[in-house]
Amino acid sequence: MEENILSKCQCGGNVKIFDALYECEDCKTQVWKYSFGREFKEKEAKKLFKGDSFMLKGFKSSTNSLYDTKAIINDGKVELIFDEDTKSTTMFLCECGGEVTQISQGYKCNSCEKIIWAKFMNKLLTFRQIRKLFKGDGLKLNNLKSQRGNIFNAEIFYVNNELNLEYI
Repeated sequence: MEENILSKCQCGGNVKIFDALYECEDCKTQVWKYSFGREFKEKEAKKLFKGDSFMLKGFKSSTNSLYDTKAIINDGKVELIFDEDTKSTTMFLCECGGEVTQISQGYKCNSCEKIIWAKFMNKLLTFRQIRKLFKGDGLKLNNLKSQRGNIFNAEIFYVNNELNLEYI
């Protein structure tokens, strides 16, 4: 395996690029390429090895929610800084103009507080379908299953922040 040099570490050593991590050859500080539910890019690793602390997007929590927070290298390892700047990652904008963030088992607009659950009548909605509902469009769904076990097709849409269902 051929080793490449990424940059200089704040200790003065060379930071080498390996398959799964970036590592300083002198102080042995490491930044794993995939950690905290996201991938660290080369430019982000360079900043960390310089000693910078900066905002990074798209970390995944234990509940699979995405959030933005700062990272820094402390005692040779990447550490996340949870402070007043830590927030949920904005996924897209709602039709009201508010930011939509991922919450446990769904998505929520921070402005109008519209919530769309990832699962609707035992059907897992795709990211594209959820975004479509937040934009104010209707969504046709086939083979939905009622609580009684009946199968049906319907169009769902929001009017005044209330979910409406029309059988088709």
